[in-house]
Amino acid sequence: RTMTLIISLYALWMLVGMIAGVWIWAVVLLLVGGFEALEPSIYFALAAYTTLGFGDVLPSENWRILGAMIGANGMLGFGLATAALVEFITSLRDDLQK
Repeated sequence: RTMTLIISLYALWMLVGMIAGVWIWAVVLLLVGGFEALEPSIYFALAAYTTLGFGDVLPSENWRILGAMIGANGMLGFGLATAALVEFITSLRDDLQK
């Protein structure tokens, strides 16, 4: 039970980090003029970060390349988060078995 709670809190902390990354990209898109409002900027950043890429909302033509950069950042982020979670679980299990 304790291990499940600790792992859940760790995973939640990583999710908060990913959400922060999406918000940072959304603000960047807003500041460079990719979008005129925050809501579509967040929606696009989230769709790109998770590599869903719906395509129903797009930034201005000059900034569309950021969508690919956001997607690459998201793939890297999810991969690193998975590796970190596996390492954390392994380390936690080893510590609890001692």
